[in-house]
Amino acid sequence: MNVLTVGFLAIVCIYGAAAFIDMRQYRLPDWLTWPAAIMAVPLSLEMGRAYPDMILGLVGTSGILFFLYKRRELGAGDVKLGLSIGALAGAVGTVLILALAPVVVIFWHKCVRGRKGVIPFGPAFIGSFFFIYPFTI
Repeated sequence: MNVLTVGFLAIVCIYGAAAFIDMRQYRLPDWLTWPAAIMAVPLSLEMGRAYPDMILGLVGTSGILFFLYKRRELGAGDVKLGLSIGALAGAVGTVLILALAPVVVIFWHKCVRGRKGVIPFGPAFIGSFFFIYPFTI
């Protein structure tokens, strides 16, 4: 296996664990979000993403999510998760993911959970990433 395969498999494992924990505990732990953010930057560049595109995705995603965090609409873990997702997806992928994730949250709330209360954004964000990512390579 090459470095790209190992790196992407590590990201998949981290995102899977993060989604599971967020669904159960309504939090994204630092011990998952920071390593993903650190690994995503060189992995994105190694996969051929242009440096400006990677930076725009990283800053754009975390900037938008930070704005929502300040309005208390999501948690700080989602902002940190946005660092890695933005770096991997790039600018265009970020826009698509941030458009799809709220739709997933609304669908999940209305159809699956059906109850009022807190809905974890992380699993929808991660699921949207895995759906959109193949189209951004």
